[in-house]
Formats: sequence, C-alpha cells, structure tokens
Amino acid sequence: MTDLATPAGEVRPLRLGLLGLGFSHPHAFARLFRDNALEPAAGRPDTWRQAAVTHIWDDDPAAARAFADEFGSNAVTSPDDIPTDDVDGVLIETRNGERARYALPFLRAGIPTFIDKPICTTPDDLRLILDTAREHRTPLFSTSSARYHPAVPALRRLIDGGELGTLLAVRATTSHTIKRYLEEPHTWQDDIQMGGGTIVNMGIHGMEPLVTLLGPGLESVACQTEKRYFTASRSEDTALITLRWATGVLATLEVYSGSAVGGQRFTACGSAGVVEAAVNELSWWGGKTPPARLPASRGYVPMLEAFCDMVRTREQPVSLAETEAVALGLFAARRAAAEGRTVSLFELR
Repeated sequence: MTDLATPAGEVRPLRLGLLGLGFSHPHAFARLFRDNALEPAAGRPDTWRQAAVTHIWDDDPAAARAFADEFGSNAVTSPDDIPTDDVDGVLIETRNGERARYALPFLRAGIPTFIDKPICTTPDDLRLILDTAREHRTPLFSTSSARYHPAVPALRRLIDGGELGTLLAVRATTSHTIKRYLEEPHTWQDDIQMGGGTIVNMGIHGMEPLVTLLGPGLESVACQTEKRYFTASRSEDTALITLRWATGVLATLEVYSGSAVGGQRFTACGSAGVVEAAVNELSWWGGKTPPARLPASRGYVPMLEAFCDMVRTREQPVSLAETEAVALGLFAARRAAAEGRTVSLFELR
C-alpha cells in the first residue's frame, strides 16, 4: 500500500483501483470523485476525501478504455495489473456472483476494499470474504446506500432515546423496477446465482436499514415471492419477508420490483406510538406530534465519504457482524421462499 502523504508531509488525494463496469454505480462514483462532491471531513485537511479512480479494469476492454478516457484513469488488461503498491483502496464493481473472486487478492494484500451491494450471492462466498478480511486485518466495507437514507438516523434516535417506548416492530418498504434487468447486457442481475435476483439485489435496500436500526442479532426469516408483472423474470418481482431478531423485535420487509414507481418508506411501532418516515418527512400516527422535516437525501455521497475515511484511518464504518447479518438475512429469505419454511440464520453460518 502507498504512503498517503506527499514528501512534504501533505495529505494527497487518494488513488483508487476499480474493477468492473457492469452497471451504473462505477460511473456515478467516479463522477462524484472527479467533481469533488464529497464534503470535507471535520478537522481534516481539504484533501482528506479527495480521490480519483487511477486504475480501471473490466472484462470488456473497450468499456475500460472509454472509462479511462472519460476519467483520466489507466485502463489495465487484467485485475492483476492493478498495482497494490500504487493504489490506496479498491472498489469491487464486478458482477455480484464474482465479487469474492476479485476482492480476495486485495484483501490478502491489505488494501482497504469496498465491495458494492450485495457483497456476494452465496453463504460460501460470504464466509470466504469475511474470513479473509479478518485474517489479514484488512478494512472491508460493503453496504447499500440506503443505510444513509435520512430516515434511518432519525428513527434510530427515536428508538435509542426510548421515545417509542418498548419497540415492537419495524417495517421497511422498497420499490425499484427490475425492467432493465430483463434486458441485455443487464440480465445477469436477475439471475439468482450471478446477481442474486430481486430478493438479494433489491431487498438489500430494505434489509440494510433494518440491520442498521436493530443491530446484527437477526435470528430467523420467512419469505413469500411472486412474479406478478415481470413474469419473464428468472427470480421474482415481489417479495414479502418477515424477520425476527433475538430481542423479540419483529420486522417486515416489502420488496416491490414490479412497480414503475421507486422509493422507500419506513415505519417503527412501539408501545408509545407509531412513527412513519416517507419522502422527506417523519410523522407520528394520530397527529399529536407535529411532523418533522427530514434532510434531503445525499445519494451515494455519504457512503463514499465513509469509504474514503476508512481508507485513511483503516477503521471500518460498519462492523463485519452487521455486514454478515444483512447478507445472511437475504440468503435466508431466498431459501425460505424456495422451501416454504422459516429459516434460521444459524443454518447458513
């Protein structure tokens, strides 16, 4: 790994490697880095969160060259050609089912690694990734940007502060069409082994906030699925998932990917009342407490800020226990739907 300071002792911008261009995130991330869209970190030099993708690989050489031309990167012909002594961190943006294969060399080399959502598509790959990160003490970060939805910290404060009384249940609803996943070259995302299908690839946008709110102690999962609109899907376009935490708190995750309307909604129910977060407003049922305005979403920016901070400090923004709970919860939902029963996370560990 490179020295993060210049010879004069100044904090230089980060040099990042990026593997994979199979979907929209890599270009979106690179633009945010190029445009200096990340906010400076409090008490740190202005260059702390400045970064650029200096090396790019994709299995389509023409796509890699086009990316390199747009963002001033070095297009390499093999993942092995990304020099571990000349990048500070890497972003793994390959097809979901291939992420363990491409992440492991960097984890073994101690390079701080971001693996885009979902981290992988099988429990075996998950164990391999997490065990490698632990063995080599390499910072690892994998998340949906939904973790940073403005409603999540607002609900967390209410739960932690006791304003809901005894927490009974939480509901997360996420809607995002899979229309594009049924068209080439994106059909791999609808494949259960390579992309995870709707449960894994889209359900993570609700599972990530639930684990953020309730912690990693997810215990068991049940799930039902259907194909109501996108009947040609190889996975599903609708999923209803019920979850139980070891604390006794119940949760519901609704995944609507047959709808053309996208969005997210969260509800928390406690002995003292029910509060719902939708769009940019937090409101209590019954109207006794005035609605509270939520900050506007910052999209991918908070996630990339957390990644840059991790590269600098080598401190993980999310515990591996939470990362594991998110992934295993989705894998358990997949198994529960296939087998028509409640699945314990213990079975997958």
